Amino acid sequence: MSIKIKNTLVVITWDGISTPLNHILIDTDKKFDLLIYDYSGKADIKNFENIQSSYFLSIKSECKGDILLNLFHYLTKNNLISYEYIGVFDDDIYISYSDLNKLIFIASLENLDVFQASLSHDSYYNHRQFIHKPGHLIQETLWVEIMAPFYRQNLLLACENYFLKTISGQGVDVYLMPVLQRIHNQTKTGIVHAVQVKHARPIRSHERIYKNA
Repeated sequence: MSIKIKNTLVVITWDGISTPLNHILIDTDKKFDLLIYDYSGKADIKNFENIQSSYFLSIKSECKGDILLNLFHYLTKNNLISYEYIGVFDDDIYISYSDLNKLIFIASLENLDVFQASLSHDSYYNHRQFIHKPGHLIQETLWVEIMAPFYRQNLLLACENYFLKTISGQGVDVYLMPVLQRIHNQTKTGIVHAVQVKHARPIRSHERIYKNA
């Protein structure tokens, strides 16, 4: 069986200061398109050598909801609306290109609508159900976390009107996306335990005050 996984866009957020992709192991050719998102709004990717990215977006952004809204505008403005999956990774998620390839391959094979990799046991986490379970390929779940989700593109685009209501992104993962999945009859959601990522930093979004108070 031949599974095409190139029709996926992976978005990696970046602080605009550190070396781009310094937390991603580039151990093979990527079988996905890559967009580097500079949330400082100040950086120029051309100042860094050997960074192979399909797209680059630099907009000052407060948190994940802000990022997702700006991503929506970028995709629609540039007519990048033919992807099967969009994955959006925080800048404290450790993974390799080979594991990203494997993750997307398994999700395509299993026809998942929404998915994420499992979290390594040494990750910072809030929800134990996402911790890696040895011996499992996929675990069905009702929702996946906002830190590193993959969504079918039509589901992500359907969220447009709600992103400004949650600059932090809180609520998109556990409430909004599952409702939209039911509306669109795309409810196959999974944690892919065949792939692990490490969440390397404590969650900080609840410690901020955002522009919408």
